[in-house]
Amino acid sequence: MGPLSSWKDDLSGVSAWARDNGFSALDLGVVEGEAAKAVQGGKLRLGSVDLPEWQPMLSLDPSKRREAVARNVAYVGACVEACGAAGPLNFFVVMLSEDPHAPPREVFDAMVANYRDLAPVLEAHGARLEQGVLGLAAQGNVAKAEGAGSVAYITPKPRAPQLFCRFPNALHFFC
Repeated sequence: MGPLSSWKDDLSGVSAWARDNGFSALDLGVVEGEAAKAVQGGKLRLGSVDLPEWQPMLSLDPSKRREAVARNVAYVGACVEACGAAGPLNFFVVMLSEDPHAPPREVFDAMVANYRDLAPVLEAHGARLEQGVLGLAAQGNVAKAEGAGSVAYITPKPRAPQLFCRFPNALHFFC
């Protein structure tokens, strides 16, 4: 397969290796249909894939946030359609503010508003959101974020997409 840095050049080989070594899923970055086909060919699921827009979702500019959410919403639909039975049902995002000096409350409010906009499309596809934010640890239905002297707990409404931990039997690759 070559050096680790070239794994993306042989996703079919990585999928076969993962399957042969007891993994049932691969976690990838932003994917296209060809990546999904390579994973399916290896008889694996996509454990999770990254949403393409992270930092703009926490911009203090509302129009920038709306555009980022719209791109992520479109990506979720296209990705689920392209990937078919291989998944993914888990979309990963790290909530990083564009401006590290932005007021934490405004950033948190933007994050919550974005989740309200993402939730319907995730729910329509039976998908969930995995996230990392400010050292956020997501477990089950409750996430705890600590930063700037405050602690926030995020609990999705019942029957909504959940904050979700990666499966322990998934092989994680980061682009």
